[in-house]
Amino acid sequence: MARSPILPALTSLLLLLLLLLPAFLAASLPLESPKGRKVLVLLDDLAVKSSHSLYFRSLQSRGYDLDFKLSDDPKIGLQRYGQYLYDGLILFCPATERFGGSVDQAAILDFVDSGHDLIIAADANASDLIREIATECGVDFDEDPVAMVIDHVGYAVSDTEGDHTLIAADDFIDSSVILGNKKIEAPVLFQGIGHSLNPSNNLVLKVLAASPSAYSANPKSKLSNPPSLTGSAISLVSVVQARNNARVLITGSLSIFSNRLFRSSVQKAGSSTRHEKAGNEQFFTEISKWIFHERGHLKAVNVKHNKVGEADEPVMYRINDDLEYSIEIYEWSGSSWQPYVSDDVQVQFYMMSPYVLKTLSADKKGVYSTSFKVPDVYGVFQFKVEYQRLGYTSLSLAKQIPVRPFRHNEYERFIPAAYPYYGAAFSMMAGFFLFTFVHLYNNEVHGERRAASLDWARRALLRGSPCPVEDRGYLGGQESLADLARIPGEVRPTPRPLPPRREGRQCSAAGPPTMAQWTEEKPNPQATGHQQMESPSHSTGKQRRRSIVIGWWRAVLSCGDDGRRRGQHKAAAEGQGKANMLR
Repeated sequence: MARSPILPALTSLLLLLLLLLPAFLAASLPLESPKGRKVLVLLDDLAVKSSHSLYFRSLQSRGYDLDFKLSDDPKIGLQRYGQYLYDGLILFCPATERFGGSVDQAAILDFVDSGHDLIIAADANASDLIREIATECGVDFDEDPVAMVIDHVGYAVSDTEGDHTLIAADDFIDSSVILGNKKIEAPVLFQGIGHSLNPSNNLVLKVLAASPSAYSANPKSKLSNPPSLTGSAISLVSVVQARNNARVLITGSLSIFSNRLFRSSVQKAGSSTRHEKAGNEQFFTEISKWIFHERGHLKAVNVKHNKVGEADEPVMYRINDDLEYSIEIYEWSGSSWQPYVSDDVQVQFYMMSPYVLKTLSADKKGVYSTSFKVPDVYGVFQFKVEYQRLGYTSLSLAKQIPVRPFRHNEYERFIPAAYPYYGAAFSMMAGFFLFTFVHLYNNEVHGERRAASLDWARRALLRGSPCPVEDRGYLGGQESLADLARIPGEVRPTPRPLPPRREGRQCSAAGPPTMAQWTEEKPNPQATGHQQMESPSHSTGKQRRRSIVIGWWRAVLSCGDDGRRRGQHKAAAEGQGKANMLR
């Protein structure tokens, strides 16, 4: 039997289609969204599914898969085998005292702590279970179980005069991220219980508040005590964004989601404007987009840092290096990721405290970058981006990098901070060499002159004549003999010829003269009159006595020097004689 050639061709075509099918499916699916689309809806009565169908239909039209179940169903569960089965949870069961299956208060709070979203709707019949879950999320319902929000000024006008519990509220939060760019013109109809925000929880936001004339009380009885909740402190709709970016919506009215209020016309008391449709549908459509992360969700990718002029990320930096830091931030628009543009994104170079804090510059394409110098401190640093803005998910990024000091061969040859010390060292060396040069030069040139001056001064005092004042400089820095004697002298530029010594005052072999010999008055006949006037015998009393004493002491010292010199000459002569005899 011949094999048909058509069969292999069909087989090849089938294999080709199987290979192309995954690519075709991937191209047909939308881009990766930040959150899943499967939502569990728990109801007190399945009739709520039809009475609130407009709200559920708006969610389904945006691609959400709603799973409706009764709150006491024994088969319900939020997770299986450690994995959550749903991405969101809607509690439209205010009267439920106990959930079925494995769902309880702790399971719901763990669901939120895992980053999933939650919507809670209560009413006048709210059970303690619903109130406790709301309290854990940061809001407190009125403790009076029959109390409702009443407003005799801001109520909604109706054909029949009621108890003013149907309120036309228009005090919205000022945030286009949460409520959308389109302004909500019509008031929102609200009928239910009010709640207050926990002041210790700064993550709760009041999205729709009551008017200043509203209060919370029992509408069927007269007030006996002041109400606990009054005015703008009453929150009608609140939202919470947890630190893990999980979002929660809490309201005290289940009917606010109903088809009746979605389609109802509204006119606020005291206003002549009547709106054909209340703002409930627009309000909850926009806020549900925010709750389920269709708007206001940010992500950061491609975090880079490198040295200026390089492309690769280094293992560590050195102090005083110039570096560049960049990051890309995108926002989910509901269908795709769009560049996020802002001017308040900052980066910290952090070690125990921020050493550098820089604002990143954006290029309108989602890329934020900056450059800075590494501080002159080594250690383990972090690049940190902490971005928190109203309505947006928070960004918390950290990247660790070590910083090392200079190696021994990387320091500068001359450190600018040490220039004063360099100058002090070199100036000290220059001064030392200059002083040495001057000192040596002065000894060589004036050595003989200084010796002659000292000898002349000694001989002058031995004769008892005054020593000129200018001769002090010839003594080489030593104190002159005239200064020691305190004898005023005559100032003249050059020394005069020395007069001959007086007889009886010269040194002899017998030794230095005695004081009696020194004080003898034996004039020298060869001395002139002027020289005789300069002698101690012609001085006045005090000067004469002082000159005699000083002169005698100097003569004694001089004779001692002469004796030593004569002894040295005599020893040298004897040594020379002995040498000649030996020859």
